[in-house]
Amino acid sequence: MTSPTPLLPLDEALLDGLGFSCLSSADKTDLLRLLYDELEQRVGEKLTEGMPDSELEEFDAFTSMDLVRMARWFDQYMPDFQQRDDWRVLVLQNPGADPTSMLSLYGSQHWLFQHRPDTAQITKETYDKLLEELVAHKDELLQEILNR
Repeated sequence: MTSPTPLLPLDEALLDGLGFSCLSSADKTDLLRLLYDELEQRVGEKLTEGMPDSELEEFDAFTSMDLVRMARWFDQYMPDFQQRDDWRVLVLQNPGADPTSMLSLYGSQHWLFQHRPDTAQITKETYDKLLEELVAHKDELLQEILNR
């Protein structure tokens, strides 16, 4: 298995294609950061709707980067993760990355894939809606950013 959740483009090229090419690189970076944070919040809210507290607590091990609780989860559910191709690819693609962050990312993706197999669909739908809102409010956003 490769990545359980496909990555969606959220970069300067996307902004350029949506009509934000007149922004400086710094302004694009700021806007992308806001979009990413908003997407993360919206997806998180949708994924946790109706989720029992026990599952939220288990997932919290990854979001809080609690190394002890993450290790316990890996020992129980994926004791062979370091031999898996998707782990090796992730490590190779992120040289020098913080090991705890890598475990958090990898574990949270697999946890979500197991507990919320609709994660990719929810993420894509939320992403599409956010981009629709961005385009719908493009003129106001550009005016606000350019007049700072």
